[in-house]
Amino acid sequence: MEMMVCKKLFATAIGLFLLSGFAYAGIFNNSSAQIVRWIHFAQDVPAIEVQNRVLNLHPYGAPDDYQMMVAPADGKPYLVFRNVQKNVRPYGVVHDRVGTSPYGPLGTPNSTNLAQFTGLTTPFANQRHLSSEFTSWGSSGSQVSGSRFGAMLNLWDVDHSSIPTPMGGPQSAVEISFPTPQPTWTSPNSIFSVQTTINVPWVNFGGVHPCDRPGVNPSLPLNMPAGTISYGFYFKDRTTGKFLNLGTDLFDTRRPGVNCSGMALLIPESGVPFEGARYSPPGEMMSDAILQVATRLSLNSQFLEVSNIVSPSCQNAQMGSYSQECVIRIHFPYWKFKSALEYSENGVPLCLNRGFSCNPVDYGLTLFQIGAEMHNVSNQPNATNTFSWAFNLGEIYLFEMQ
Repeated sequence: MEMMVCKKLFATAIGLFLLSGFAYAGIFNNSSAQIVRWIHFAQDVPAIEVQNRVLNLHPYGAPDDYQMMVAPADGKPYLVFRNVQKNVRPYGVVHDRVGTSPYGPLGTPNSTNLAQFTGLTTPFANQRHLSSEFTSWGSSGSQVSGSRFGAMLNLWDVDHSSIPTPMGGPQSAVEISFPTPQPTWTSPNSIFSVQTTINVPWVNFGGVHPCDRPGVNPSLPLNMPAGTISYGFYFKDRTTGKFLNLGTDLFDTRRPGVNCSGMALLIPESGVPFEGARYSPPGEMMSDAILQVATRLSLNSQFLEVSNIVSPSCQNAQMGSYSQECVIRIHFPYWKFKSALEYSENGVPLCLNRGFSCNPVDYGLTLFQIGAEMHNVSNQPNATNTFSWAFNLGEIYLFEMQ
């Protein structure tokens, strides 16, 4: 009993020390704000849980069921894969939802050095191939190390010819799903905050960058392979039971170039990011209607603030590669989230027009993810399977400040 008390006191002391460090770091335009409540605090994945923290939740062909696409609701981070199907699909297999890892149990340890791609050093016991059929150097794989997750995705390994949409492609994410909605704003002084570590050391297009390939239509920049990383939040309106999805773009492999002058849809030349809110009817994104809010990692964002601890090279959505580790911390003050809820729809606040609460206090966080998506890898014009990228994501902290 005494040992348990000592352990609890030690853990509390460590927590207070880290909380103090976070608080004194300050936030952009509000250096007096302090952390008042933790929603999630990064912890190392126990060795006994490593294998079960990598899941394939939604292969291509599986029913479009939201519940299948989210991690177990236990408040723990998972590395999840969606729309990942091995390159040669077994005949007749369509709705082949599987359990742990893509293509079946994580039974094939990865003895290749994934660290040279992901930048994350892990014991071989914590690395797995995504398929027992693809085990050579450069093959797709996953890693778990401490509170971070690494992934290498190589399009040579995964099916893309049957993907029906130009925007389609394999996805992976570090995802946390909560058993009950977590309060994120408890007063008008509240600031909901998130901090993670992101590193994208490997981006390879198999030769000439797609922006510079002959025949690329500059007015259709989406017809080239691309990788994007973003934050995704699902909030539940506890007064109506409806959901709001908020996405923040962080990283994109595409860049302005000779034949890619149309990238203004990502970062306009004026530097003002595309942001907005909209109503998504039933069946479009989820079985029920939701509100969608799009924002960008930018110092002039209308819906978020970027912490002053974030280095200048990581403060805006990057083109190319995060060649160094980026600690990304952003904040959603009560009034900025409220401005998203009240975004104008035909001159009427969106929340009123669509029957959602207009009070941020009524919203609780049900899911957070750092999502990494491969786009435009279907059999569309200029789509290609000569694309691979690797990254490591994690060290997630979610907290409320005032």
